[in-house]
Amino acid sequence: MPDSSDAPRPDEDDALLVQCGDELVRSIDAALDRWVAGVCGEAIAQVASAPLTADAMQRLVVAYRAVAVPDLTDLLRSDVDAQRDTPLSVLRRATAVFRDEFARAGVPDAEPGTAASDDRWGLGPVTWADLGPDVVDAGLRWGAAKAFVHRRRHR
Repeated sequence: MPDSSDAPRPDEDDALLVQCGDELVRSIDAALDRWVAGVCGEAIAQVASAPLTADAMQRLVVAYRAVAVPDLTDLLRSDVDAQRDTPLSVLRRATAVFRDEFARAGVPDAEPGTAASDDRWGLGPVTWADLGPDVVDAGLRWGAAKAFVHRRRHR
């Protein structure tokens, strides 16, 4: 007789996926100050004669976090079969909040065809590693949990 502990536990598996998603959001949120300062500082330094002030940089971080974190949370808490987006594309799309500050600093849009369609400057993270090792670990755990739940449902 098969061991009942090997039987699928959909509720527990889905709860683990949500837990991994929440962990991913927390790790991304913790990396945002450094990441936003790095990519925005570099983009502006290439065209502006002076770097952004600390206040301007903080406004960029706050604006980005206000869009990215809720959108990520919504995506990662949605049912796995309803997810039509990826966390990295959510993060790339959220770079739109940089528009006004970048325009003031004279940062041009990326050349056509060089940036992701949802990231006009090509700044958004391409991999979890762009955000840091803690995000890599959380991203891998979430990805594995998502793959497991998806496979279990669609055998």
